[in-house]
Amino acid sequence: MKVGVPKEIKAHEYRVGLTPGAAREYVAAGQSVMIETDAGASIGATDDDYRNAGATILTSGLEVFALSEMIVKVKEPQPSEWSQLRENHILFTHLHLAPDLDQATGLLESGCTAIAYETVTDTHGGLPLLAPMSEVAGRLAIEAAGSALKRSTGGRGLLIGGVPGVQPNRGDRRWRRRYARGTHGGRSGRRSDHHRSFDNPAPRAGRAIRRTRSHQIFNNRGLRGRGICGGCGDWCRARSRCERAEAGPPEHAELDAQEGGTRGRRYRSGRLL
Repeated sequence: MKVGVPKEIKAHEYRVGLTPGAAREYVAAGQSVMIETDAGASIGATDDDYRNAGATILTSGLEVFALSEMIVKVKEPQPSEWSQLRENHILFTHLHLAPDLDQATGLLESGCTAIAYETVTDTHGGLPLLAPMSEVAGRLAIEAAGSALKRSTGGRGLLIGGVPGVQPNRGDRRWRRRYARGTHGGRSGRRSDHHRSFDNPAPRAGRAIRRTRSHQIFNNRGLRGRGICGGCGDWCRARSRCERAEAGPPEHAELDAQEGGTRGRRYRSGRLL
């Protein structure tokens, strides 16, 4: 099969359909690969790199479309490109046809066989051709967030990576997001303040926090960074310094009775003691 790779002409698109390494794989499989000149310039791949991989360099996209049987691109074909497609062509690229009626009409009129990267699935129903793009987008999201946090772009002037000697930007906002809007049993206010108390020793006024002098029980959503108390065997921030353990078994049971019953019950209900 004759595989052609034209240079991408869509604005701000710098990728190429096949890298020199991918072209080498096609050639090793017995296929003929044709690359438009300077198609890989934006990724640092020269025409000589493609020649060394066994590909043929053509001077224009018109030649690529005229001589190829399968066209491998990155972005959807532009109007000047889909007008060059014929019935004998296989187009392999991102299409995104849903918002682009003109492109869908142009492809239908050309009679070509168009295969969209975003519709190719594996045996497990996954999208193997979209997975790399998702990984790239996920990493770029952090960079975009860092740019948006700059003061010059209207952000709060925060640096995601932090600076040595400066306290990390975390605390009540983290817990407020997690426990906001009553998403955990409708007791978001008390729970949020409870967690805030470890980063901020002065919770908001009017929010009662029930706890003993050195013993703080967590529900099963708030155990991060805590452990089993060596004295009472309960989830406890104080661990071995638990005043329940100091009180002894009889007093321990009495404290349980005063604070509302069995421990399992208070975990299920999410009550804070």
